[in-house]
Order: sequence, then C-alpha cells, then structure tokens
Amino acid sequence: MDYFGFRRSLEGQLSKLKLPDDCTFQELSWEITAPPFFWTVEFFINFTDKQHIRIWESYEKIAGLQMSRRLQWAYHYGIITAADRNGNTMRGSPDDPFEIRIDTCSGLHLHYQKREPHYDQGRVAKLDLKTVDASTFVNAVFKRRKSGQPFTKTLGFTVT
Repeated sequence: MDYFGFRRSLEGQLSKLKLPDDCTFQELSWEITAPPFFWTVEFFINFTDKQHIRIWESYEKIAGLQMSRRLQWAYHYGIITAADRNGNTMRGSPDDPFEIRIDTCSGLHLHYQKREPHYDQGRVAKLDLKTVDASTFVNAVFKRRKSGQPFTKTLGFTVT
C-alpha cells in the first residue's frame, strides 16, 4: 500500500470508530517524507480522566516493490504528561507512568505497567505482537476501560 491508499483506509476506519462518551479524538498528525512511500502518522485519543492513547506508526518502501510496510510503531496507553501551548496532548517521556505500551524501539516488545522489563515476543504468550495494529490496540483500551479487566484479558496475553 502507498501513502494515499493508507491515508484513505485509516481515515475511513477512524470515521467509523465509536468513541466512548468520555473521550475525544485529537487530529491526525502526518509527516510525509518521500511520498508516496515514506511517511509517519501519529494521533491521540484523550479521556476526561487525563488518560490517553497514543498511536504512532512509520512506513517505508519495500525494496523492489511499489508499496510500503509498517516498519516501526508505538502504541501507548497511560496518563497525559505533556501538552503543547494549545493544550493538545504530546508524546511524553519514556519514563512517564503508563499501563501498557507496545513498541519497536530496540526491537518489538511490550511494556506492561512499568518501563522495565521489556517483554519481547519470547516472553509474551497468547499474543503475536506483530499482529497488534492500531485498531486492535484502541479497541482493547476501550474494552479495558469499560469492563475494568486488565490488558492481560482484553488483549489475551500472559508474560513470563
């Protein structure tokens, strides 16, 4: 998929997303470095209790093909710790408190309730981290907030 197809698809998915009453969607932020094959997208979903979801994905061209793939990503749910002068949520520090984060910094891994340890795929059972996309993550957060169940239930994983 190239940037134009991805953008149409993502915006279509987000337009159908049923937001809970206690949250707002912060506008998408795009950085298109070499259209149509290299781009990043970031967005936030902010809750009235000062929690937020941060989705960040980076796409790069697949060598020899006229398409791109998700190369790096970070999906985060935790307390809002940084905002710009207009009050828009911004990415905070990696040391900020959170409930869960899945990211590819230093290899694909999961953080659960604290920054350390990094749970790589070998330490995460019942969930293939590569298959977790933005939609899966966002819906797991909504389910966790509604049910009160831990992410080990809403995403269905265990860590060792």
